[in-house]
Amino acid sequence: MSEVGYKLRRLVLECGERLGDREKVAFPDMLERMEAGRLQRFSKTQKEWIEGAYVRMELEADEVENLFSTGRVPVGAPVAMAPVLANRPLKPPGRKSA
Repeated sequence: MSEVGYKLRRLVLECGERLGDREKVAFPDMLERMEAGRLQRFSKTQKEWIEGAYVRMELEADEVENLFSTGRVPVGAPVAMAPVLANRPLKPPGRKSA
């Protein structure tokens, strides 16, 4: 599912009662068509509408940020490899000839 699809699902499930009148009708319909496979990608105006509602409902504040992937968490000292893992085969065995 795309990022816009994820945002649409959160809007429908978490903010259904707080959405505007047009959004209460359109967003569940878009979500249903997306999940059924009839809506492959959103148009530019649909994306902007969903993004605007997502920001307006302040859902982006709930998202978790991965600090390790962005490099903001210090990496600790490297750990030595366990002796059990030192003798493992590095390549799969070759083909047996007939």
